[in-house]
Amino acid sequence: GNHGAGTQSRSNSYIEAYLGGYQYVSHVEVKGCARNMAGGWHSANCNAYPCIVQYRNTSGGWVQLKDFTSSRMPSNYITRLNVATSTDCVRIYNSSGYASCGTLRVFGHGGHYYGHYHGSMIPYSLAMSSKYTSAPGTIRNTYNDLISDDGNMAAATNAATGGYIQASLATYLHVTRIEIKSGAVSSGFTQPTYSKCQVQYLNTSSQWITLRDFTTTGIPKDHITVIPVGASTNAVRVYGGASKSVYLAIGTLRVFG
Repeated sequence: GNHGAGTQSRSNSYIEAYLGGYQYVSHVEVKGCARNMAGGWHSANCNAYPCIVQYRNTSGGWVQLKDFTSSRMPSNYITRLNVATSTDCVRIYNSSGYASCGTLRVFGHGGHYYGHYHGSMIPYSLAMSSKYTSAPGTIRNTYNDLISDDGNMAAATNAATGGYIQASLATYLHVTRIEIKSGAVSSGFTQPTYSKCQVQYLNTSSQWITLRDFTTTGIPKDHITVIPVGASTNAVRVYGGASKSVYLAIGTLRVFG
């Protein structure tokens, strides 16, 4: 709680824990701002600004877990709030003013903490709709480059509809998460412009399921984005879509089970 989070004062302020897709959540843990949190967020009567702790249900509606608008969120102990259902997002919400908290943690099956990533990286075969080969010293289109985290551009396709960069697994395996980054600017592929895509996995019915839609924003280039999966699959891909011809370029793609 010493180094938490606080928003600007505005309408509909929130601090959000987005899970990347609907996952079973057993409970969440929250705590107000500690006394030595910088910026004056804590005071004798203001452990956190008035807020409501909510989760989003599978119909897209917000469900209240706890109303702290009068009592304020305690800062001297963790408050556990039971969820026991599927959600893709938990948030600290204030309809008018600041939103703040010192701690926000989300837990799944068996007490698994979504913020504590574990498991082994799964090796895969790299499959691509095409390979951009005009910059061989920078874009090498190899598996070893894609599982690296050096910030360089690792793989890129030529411009086409239906373009993809795919991690093909040896068989169907339970995948817990993927880690992805668009990479640094290289060979004219200014990012995140050339990583506007959907991140998908292939389910056991041979249907592509979208985990995250980056078609507007592009995949971030300055940090790894962790996307929970929690399903059995034999392929994960970055997909440019069938509606327009685009280049695809990414720097990191790792798969964990």
